[in-house]
Amino acid sequence: MEIKISQKWLDSRPTSPAESSIASGSIMMLNELDVRGEELFREFVGQAPATEIRRRGWLDSYVDSAAKMTTDAILSAFSNFILTRPPTLATQTMFRESAEVAQRSLWRELTTHLWLAHSASTAIADEIPEFQQEALEEKPIAELVQLSRFEDGPAQAGEWLKNAGIHLSVNNPLPTMRLDGAALMLQDNRPLIALTLRFDRLDSFWFTLLHELGHIKRHIMKDSRLSFLDDIEESSAGEEFEAEADAFARNSAIPKDIWRRSEARRLCKKKAVLDLAVQLQIHPAIIAGRLRFENQDYTLFPELVGQDQVREYLIG
Repeated sequence: MEIKISQKWLDSRPTSPAESSIASGSIMMLNELDVRGEELFREFVGQAPATEIRRRGWLDSYVDSAAKMTTDAILSAFSNFILTRPPTLATQTMFRESAEVAQRSLWRELTTHLWLAHSASTAIADEIPEFQQEALEEKPIAELVQLSRFEDGPAQAGEWLKNAGIHLSVNNPLPTMRLDGAALMLQDNRPLIALTLRFDRLDSFWFTLLHELGHIKRHIMKDSRLSFLDDIEESSAGEEFEAEADAFARNSAIPKDIWRRSEARRLCKKKAVLDLAVQLQIHPAIIAGRLRFENQDYTLFPELVGQDQVREYLIG
């Protein structure tokens, strides 16, 4: 399996000889590391993300006893783990990131790809229907958003995705990761949405889900080689694909004309938020979250955003 180190990241930072070796041509093949590259990867297996991967048991099937693993055994287990995962990273991996975040460490990017490889592997093991492209049209998406009004809305959303032929994988993030969601096409010709639930809130869940659906509809359906890794907190200013996915998420959740005329937007009052939620048959967290973002005031409506109301339905 290939792990792609994003070219944007490589171009934006100084590269040591070892890193240049491990990322030659922007693609690292773990079974073709030279001596310097292997030394660099040996350093990674001692980092917190690698330790957490072992703790979660992702490597259990590749070793006889985790307690007796030598450094060489750990390195071999990681290599086998990656090389036996289904291919997950397309030719063009898009990181949503700011200029500051572009100076990411190699560990962080590698950690993210390991997490995504695991997410893809567990997702593709589930048999789901063929991908239904028409599910991403305006009416079905509106029906998906209306599932938010139910207490178990996230679980119902998972069933909706399955019926639409879209894989869903939810895994807690690994240490150093700053990721909310990812979207890509798996080799079974079904899209994957992978979520971390980094923020266990309804407003974050619904926006991230719709954002990834936006990538599938606007971008991946046009070019299945594309894959997206999103930190929703980062600005998408100047990034066309991210701006398009943001717009899809906003307008799918609350139609543009309704939002423009709404008292919720004008007054930013709780009653107006609740009234609009009733009108649209959606959870008020979606409206509250948008107001918090547009006003850049995350102290607004803490009682409405659905804190700690997602994870229990998707992870348990």
